[in-house]
Amino acid sequence: MQQVARHYKVDAPLPPAWRSAAIRRGTFHASDGHVLLGLGDPVTVPLPALSSGQTSAAVAEVLAGIEFLEGAGLRSPPRIHAALPFHPDAPGIGYLSPIQVHADADGFLVTLIGHDLDELDRLDEALESLSEADPPVVLPTLVALEQVPSSSRYEQMVRTALEQMGHGGLDKVVLSRSVVIDADADLDPVAVIDRMLEREPTCTLFSLPAPGSRFVGASPELLIMRRGRQIRSHPLAGTIARTEDDLTGLVQSLKNSEEHRLVVEDLATRLHGLVEHLEVPLTPEVVTLRAVCHLGTEISGVIRSGGPTALDLLAAIHPTPAIGGVPTRRAVDLIGELEPSERGLFGGAVGWADEAGDGDWVLGIRGALLAGSTAVVRAGAGIVRGSEPPDEARETRIKLLSILDALAPGCAALL
Repeated sequence: MQQVARHYKVDAPLPPAWRSAAIRRGTFHASDGHVLLGLGDPVTVPLPALSSGQTSAAVAEVLAGIEFLEGAGLRSPPRIHAALPFHPDAPGIGYLSPIQVHADADGFLVTLIGHDLDELDRLDEALESLSEADPPVVLPTLVALEQVPSSSRYEQMVRTALEQMGHGGLDKVVLSRSVVIDADADLDPVAVIDRMLEREPTCTLFSLPAPGSRFVGASPELLIMRRGRQIRSHPLAGTIARTEDDLTGLVQSLKNSEEHRLVVEDLATRLHGLVEHLEVPLTPEVVTLRAVCHLGTEISGVIRSGGPTALDLLAAIHPTPAIGGVPTRRAVDLIGELEPSERGLFGGAVGWADEAGDGDWVLGIRGALLAGSTAVVRAGAGIVRGSEPPDEARETRIKLLSILDALAPGCAALL
């Protein structure tokens, strides 16, 4: 059905209640000083698996059916937000919110989407109702925690992967484990996001619906960004705990350097055939977060005119070796064999796309699936030749704690 849209600009701070409503019930994406909110009951958009090569076309078809009625000079394109699964053959779900807000330091732009003018007027009323005082958020207390698998069982998984590497045909695999927590009250996504922002201000914050839950997180890793012909990717691989000798310990680690090299070379190879120009720095930089430091390489490029969309580029690189392994298919198969549960959205791609083909997609890590008073978090480590199972288990613990600390106090004592 044909949809219509209009928008208006407001030179004022974003109402806090709108932000909270998007985090709790709609869609929320915040990075680089820009905040994207989706408010109201979203239309769900079934998305073909990334491996099908049809994801971008499915998004474009939905967005092409929206006609702008006014405000062309202020145009902010409608966006579909999504959290796509880790497995490239699994379909996803996108969300088209009827009220979309793009805010930055100068103010915000509201885009209303409906089927007729009367519906747009009702959306105006909905915006007014969202301006009511926001209820206070309460951080609950942890009452139970379960590791899946245990640290010792995870170490055995690592040993099995190393044995597979010894037989040849596998250079790297990322193995993950999860933690299920129960709290004494419902986990409020707003409280979780605020604590994540406090701890990781440089990360991309997100909150989206998920089947039976809500997926929230603070991702440090940019998979792909496209703005017109400019593209950017910032893979992270190679990790140590944050200590006083971070720079020396991480940069001089042969294991971490090899893990990072495999990721960057594979990613650059996949992108080269899709771009007109690609810049890949020869040496990585150190990316410092609250609990860990990573090796990171910022890759940039220019696509040809009319070239691939952000989703096309994402389909070409996902899952990257930073979350899957090298070679990809062998690593994904081994992950399915060794990990006791499917990853689902963990390790997938979280972001947005518009009709022009632009978009931002970050890795779905350092996040949690919230369902009432229960939450599931997941973290992984890259296994290469030379990996030590106890070290890899310790790395997952540090990463898990960086997320659990934003959910409920007391997690460190039980993990």
